[in-house]
Amino acid sequence: NTALTFLSLYQNGFGGEIPESLTKLKSLSHLDLAENDFSGEMPAFIGEMVGLYYLFLASNNFDAAPIPEEYVNLSNLRELSLKSTKRTGSIENFVNFGALELLDLDDNDLQGPIPEFLGANPFMFGLLLNRNQFSGSVPASLGNLTQLRVLFLDGNNVTGTLEPFCSLPKLVNRTIIADCKELRCPCCTLCCTDAESPCHKN
Repeated sequence: NTALTFLSLYQNGFGGEIPESLTKLKSLSHLDLAENDFSGEMPAFIGEMVGLYYLFLASNNFDAAPIPEEYVNLSNLRELSLKSTKRTGSIENFVNFGALELLDLDDNDLQGPIPEFLGANPFMFGLLLNRNQFSGSVPASLGNLTQLRVLFLDGNNVTGTLEPFCSLPKLVNRTIIADCKELRCPCCTLCCTDAESPCHKN
């Protein structure tokens, strides 16, 4: 099908490996396979689907591994969700993630610092990095995210301050969750320690 642009199979019972034949959908811009039971390796071939603007693979039973390096080719992405997909390693090499408007990496085992480039896109409205193993200090560049509406940082090992972000004008209708014992966050909607596992359910 060379005409299909939107494919959403969200929240079904599909299993097995995601078929590589999806790469034949040359016009596809929106792919949502979240909340199924897909297994095996997170497919590297999705990195060939450079026309994608929206990619949601959250909550599938992939093998534990880093984000496929081929995903650096997805420079057109606006929204990406890899929540609960057993991702490991670092995201420092995914500079194109700095062009996203929504990045959801919640509930993985990602490590290393939060990259400065995540503060590069003034149109980003959602940044969910909670329940990982990120460490180091929060980059000051997050203070550039003037359109940010959702910021989740709890369940990591990050320190520092969110005060530059808190000082942004029109700080209304925003949800900010962090471990306020690790981070100075006078504008947090909810503070919780990493030991409070139900925190994200709020």
